[in-house]
Amino acid sequence: MSGAEEAADEGRALEAVPDVIRLIKKAAARSDLRRRARIHLARLLEDGDLLADYPAGERRAAIFPSDYGSCALALWAEKHGLADIPRDGIDDQLARLDMGSLIGAWEACLFKAGAESEGVWFVELEYEPGRGHIDALASSPPWLVPVEFKSSYGTGAIKEPEDENPAHLLQLGDYGEQVDAKHMVLVALRPPAKAGERMKQFVRDVAPFVPLVAAERARLAPALGDEAPVADPQAAWACFTCRYAACKKNKNKNANSSEVLFA
Repeated sequence: MSGAEEAADEGRALEAVPDVIRLIKKAAARSDLRRRARIHLARLLEDGDLLADYPAGERRAAIFPSDYGSCALALWAEKHGLADIPRDGIDDQLARLDMGSLIGAWEACLFKAGAESEGVWFVELEYEPGRGHIDALASSPPWLVPVEFKSSYGTGAIKEPEDENPAHLLQLGDYGEQVDAKHMVLVALRPPAKAGERMKQFVRDVAPFVPLVAAERARLAPALGDEAPVADPQAAWACFTCRYAACKKNKNKNANSSEVLFA
């Protein structure tokens, strides 16, 4: 394929996905659209699922897209109720998990308000395809595009998702396969305290990730079994956040803490 043909293909792909960041900025700049976004966010919070955990029975019974990238042993311990190191209530839960969920949800609500003001893309929030929840599913016939918002906690500029956290693309690829999408969008968000680019949109084709998702699910399948699988941390930081004290690779600073996350 010539360079001109590749450029044309890329242009057609971009036409088939929404410009998420432009639409977020549009909604953020208009008081009427911000009001719509606040209504969307209030509904998400009222539904009660935004910050909720899966029930323990569901967690143990299946591999979820949000599990991708986990160490099989750490995931096994979590699903069997053996993750015995408490989370850091501020750093892990409030500053990362809860904050990431809330910021991503607000950006998704702004995206919905901005998109639907133009009448080209319709956006469904927290869409359930069967496995997991898609932050936003954008539709404009014949296109369906899953959109995920992911927070970056690195110290440098926003990186390509393949370098930042490949598991995020596996999660999106799973969603894309479930809804039969051709393209998918990951929006990387940088925490406000970090300098540099605030957000960036990455567009990927779904098809190349379908076999990768199947391989990831096969890797994690032993986490559902009765016997502990071999530890296989997928990232350098995984052993520092692991909550299974019995693993010899564990480097979690809270291993000897008596803190209880929820009283």
